[in-house]
Amino acid sequence: GAAPEREAEEHWQGLNRTRFEELRDKAVLIVTNGAVFSHSDLAQLVPSPRNRNATEEEVAGLGELPLAEGAARVLRQLAHVTSRLFVLTQLPPLNASSFGHYLEAMCVPSPLSPHGVWMRDVPERRVLKALGDAGLFAAGFDHTRCLFCETTEGRGYMARSLGEMCSPSGETCSASGRLDLLVDDSPASVAWFQNVCRNTTVLGLATPANGGVFPPPKAAAAPVLIPSLLHYFAAAETPPKPA
Repeated sequence: GAAPEREAEEHWQGLNRTRFEELRDKAVLIVTNGAVFSHSDLAQLVPSPRNRNATEEEVAGLGELPLAEGAARVLRQLAHVTSRLFVLTQLPPLNASSFGHYLEAMCVPSPLSPHGVWMRDVPERRVLKALGDAGLFAAGFDHTRCLFCETTEGRGYMARSLGEMCSPSGETCSASGRLDLLVDDSPASVAWFQNVCRNTTVLGLATPANGGVFPPPKAAAAPVLIPSLLHYFAAAETPPKPA
């Protein structure tokens, strides 16, 4: 009836519906650093082996992790139009004296592996909680596609791996056979990604840290500079400029 239609239209209010429809059933990777969560907030999420067994109530008691203006709406609408949405967050690294100590801190005993199995630590759980509170999971986002890394190199590698995994017959990515859209604020990881994955539309998030400068790729289109996730997906905007 008319009521559901009005409700659906309200979800799109202030957003450029065409931008989202262009990504229907497409593969999208949003790096949340800067685009969804502020760098200063993420810098506070330092992992600690001491609280790895924290309860959900204890995690909630650590406080909310705020999202950038409009980011929740954009992510929810992306989850509505594509099941191939991935979000990647680079978290502060755990200061471990050796790889063995790192595994001890980040894994729990399991008969499946002599090193144990990976567990969601508190910083990861806080990111998941923030996305859940923003309605992303209710909108259909698959929590297993919420990815994490600890270094810029890891960020670039994971983006590139998703791009290389794309195939027309695969469930991971769209029929285009590629990662269709990447949003990232790291010139280094974008450059590494575009050296291999050259047919992906890249949105380079301009920040004070990067000065809006992304190295020109050798064999790919230059990243499109955007000031924010909301700005790109807003209904009224000036055309984004190439980096």
